[in-house]
Amino acid sequence: MFAIIIIVFVLRTALDSELKTLKSEIKGLGARLSETESVKLAAEERLKQELRKTKGLLEEKNSLVNEIEDCLRRNHALAIQLNETQDHLKTREAELKMSRSGGIGVIERQREVV
Repeated sequence: MFAIIIIVFVLRTALDSELKTLKSEIKGLGARLSETESVKLAAEERLKQELRKTKGLLEEKNSLVNEIEDCLRRNHALAIQLNETQDHLKTREAELKMSRSGGIGVIERQREVV
């Protein structure tokens, strides 16, 4: 009977020791888990910030592209208007030349008559 009590005592001591070790490991794992969670949350926040920054840059780029496209459309419209004005001026210049040469011809004919 004494041997059984000693065996139970030895087993109990061994189990208590193993239980303490396991509890210690669980605490260590809990601390690591907590630390990992903290690192994960910090990384997620950095990613969110980077995403907001990237979205802002993309919106700014799109705005600038739209502004450039508007400028190009206005530039094209002004180029068309300039070409039309130049064509009109050339036509008027030709009309004036013809009118002047016709007028000189009339003056010369009047001089010949006199």
